[in-house]
Amino acid sequence: MTQDYTFLVPDHALPNATAAATESGLPVADEGLRRGYSSEYCSNARRFLLGDAISEYHRPPVLVLAPLSWSGISTRDLGRLPPTAERYPTPVQGLNVYTASLPVACAALVRILSSKSLVWECRIRIESDLRSLLGYNFFDMSKEHEINYEVDANTMTPEDVEGLKAAVSTIKSWPYPAQDQWIKDALEEMLTGEISGNERPAERRGLWL
Repeated sequence: MTQDYTFLVPDHALPNATAAATESGLPVADEGLRRGYSSEYCSNARRFLLGDAISEYHRPPVLVLAPLSWSGISTRDLGRLPPTAERYPTPVQGLNVYTASLPVACAALVRILSSKSLVWECRIRIESDLRSLLGYNFFDMSKEHEINYEVDANTMTPEDVEGLKAAVSTIKSWPYPAQDQWIKDALEEMLTGEISGNERPAERRGLWL
């Protein structure tokens, strides 16, 4: 295995998932191993090594098992993926794997960003993950190295403006319940550059999560 895998596991099943990874012979990752994904900041996450690092500048591939409750996502919001055993590492093969839709995943990350107890390092990582999620789903990122991530009306092309409008329109159409409309506002502000990484989206609206 040369890539990382991250799975959110129903809380009641996390001990069994951890045991399966251990029984398959995967070594537990050292606590000091650099974190690469948002879920790795969860105190109850379990990390296992899937192989060796390809160089001294890379960390080894990791399997991350984190409790579903950390994300705030309900099992009702998940959709089952077709079984493709060869896609997953050994402990996961043969199990049912589910995924969250883009609206559900974005809402979960905004809620986590709004937590008062979130440490700075984790906040930076989650904000980066959310911006990547929005960017790769709404815009052409094939020339990512040429993209200016600062939204500037003076330098945006007509195509940029139309793309941004389309992205905002899509987010506004997501079927969030009334109490979660502030999440749409936060996502729109993140797209348009109206909110900075130092602000909690919920705090901006007088909410505390």
